[in-house]
Order: sequence, then C-alpha cells, then structure tokens
Amino acid sequence: MIKTIYNISQLDYFFDNMRKGAKYNYFDDVAGERKFGNAGDIVEVALSWSLGFGAHKDPNGSYDTGSDIEENHTSVKSWYFTLAPIKGDTFEEIVKTYWENVASTNFSFAWIEGQELIEYNMNADEFNQFLYRFGTYKKSDRVVRGPRLTNSRRIEVEKWLEARA
Repeated sequence: MIKTIYNISQLDYFFDNMRKGAKYNYFDDVAGERKFGNAGDIVEVALSWSLGFGAHKDPNGSYDTGSDIEENHTSVKSWYFTLAPIKGDTFEEIVKTYWENVASTNFSFAWIEGQELIEYNMNADEFNQFLYRFGTYKKSDRVVRGPRLTNSRRIEVEKWLEARA
C-alpha cells in the first residue's frame, strides 16, 4: 500500500452548499465545461488531475468494463462509497461477484482535506482486506458500502491504513 498526499490548491473546483443534489462544481478540462459532482466524483477528478491525466470524471463508470481512471486502471473510492451496482443477499456474495468481474487492477481510497488529496493506493489483496475490515452491508439496500465518515470511524480507518502504508 502506498500513501501519497497531493496539493490540489490549483484544481478548479468549489463546494456549493446552496445547490440541491451534487454540490461540487469543477471544470472538466477534457469536456471543456463546468460540471457538478458528488463527494466521490470530486475525489476521482482530483486524483486524475493530480496524476497528470486531467481534471475529468470518466463517463464509463461500469466496474466490470473499465476503471474510474482508465490510464492506470484505478478504481477510486472515498468515504461511504458503494462498491459496485451489485445487489446480493450477503456481503460475501456481493464481494465475490465484484472480484469475479472487476476490470480495475489498482484501488485507491482517497479524500480531500483542505487543499490536499490524501490517497492510499492498494493492490487487489489489500483492497479486499480493506473491504472485509470496513465494508458494510444492510439487508434493506442489499449493497456493500465503504466506511461512513464519523470521527471515531475515521480515526480507526486512518490508523489501519497508516499501519500498512
């Protein structure tokens, strides 16, 4: 696992708390226009930009045919992510289906703090360990999600990641 901290002070984005729905506004330099995205989208945009691939969100979005960042086959996840659009009766069933079909070979868990993007890049085995340690499953929505962003959970997740970086 590799931890990297990127300075994103020059990334053209802002948070619009007055807007309903997706609240992050950013300039997509591939499309040449401003777009709105959610918290996970802006992390994906910021990581793509930080890696030199441009400030854009890949429109593919399908975990089984492509990656969030196609240039390096990376799936990007942030707090309380949805693993994939897979519904199942158990956590294990969904994770098994994910690994049988996922196209990505790199996995990044990342978030923005002020003017920095903190990224933990993992291989498949490390991301699987992360999923089994912090992934959640509710029978009501039948999907696997990442850890919620609460103070105590954040500390636990960051300690776990730091110990492996």
